[in-house]
Amino acid sequence: MPVEDVIKRIYELPSIPHVVQELIANFSSHTANAESISRSIQSDPAIAAKVLRLANSVRYGAGRKVASLDSAVIMLGSDALRTLVIASGVTSAVKNIPGLDMRGFWHDSFMVANLSKLIARNASGCDPEIAFTCGMLHKIGLPLMYLVQTDTMKTIESMVANGNSQINAENAKLGYNHNHVGARLAESWKFPEIITTALRHQEAPLQASPFTPYAAIIALAHNILQRLDDDIDPKTIVSELPDQLTSALALNSFKLFEQLEQLAQTEDDIDEMLAA
Repeated sequence: MPVEDVIKRIYELPSIPHVVQELIANFSSHTANAESISRSIQSDPAIAAKVLRLANSVRYGAGRKVASLDSAVIMLGSDALRTLVIASGVTSAVKNIPGLDMRGFWHDSFMVANLSKLIARNASGCDPEIAFTCGMLHKIGLPLMYLVQTDTMKTIESMVANGNSQINAENAKLGYNHNHVGARLAESWKFPEIITTALRHQEAPLQASPFTPYAAIIALAHNILQRLDDDIDPKTIVSELPDQLTSALALNSFKLFEQLEQLAQTEDDIDEMLAA
């Protein structure tokens, strides 16, 4: 099935909540602040409830009870609030996909998002919130592929189990991969070009012309997550990151190492993120 036919079946996925589309579309807006974001959240009770749960989680709550969105605004600030709304809305929209371990899928997506945000903070001229969103969406093409090409995706799973990479297996069976589908999905949701370009080029960011730093950030975040999962210590991970990518981002590796140690010791909020 050509990628165009896959994208035509986007209607089989729930739509992204309007508040999330609005926040992502207005990343570059200087008028968005915590108060305006809070007003937008209030228009979606499900998102509002999830944001409050996350605001009271280990990572964000720090032992303080957050009883209202206004309190969350004061405690978190606009950047963190925007991050929580986007993460909550995207995970709410894409769930219960047959054949796909959604908890594992969103755990990896959330971790790559947090790592992307961390890398962006220590890179030159990068926006951490855009980086977070790119990380959350870096595999967003997979759910649609599982919905419309279930049997083929099972074959691809077998190929991966036998040592093939996910991308190579998809390219071999389909002629395209979930990065292409994810970029097309993001375009159909009218996300900014800076995000769609990052999703499209994340597998080979140095081949993109012009260079897109957010594709490089996703690639580095994915590399770090894989090595954390292999129980490699943060110092070794940072010292062995691909030089071409760290140089292209003008990455401050020392600060990244310090913050990565803290992140590795922090519980993720995936259970709160996936709660109905």
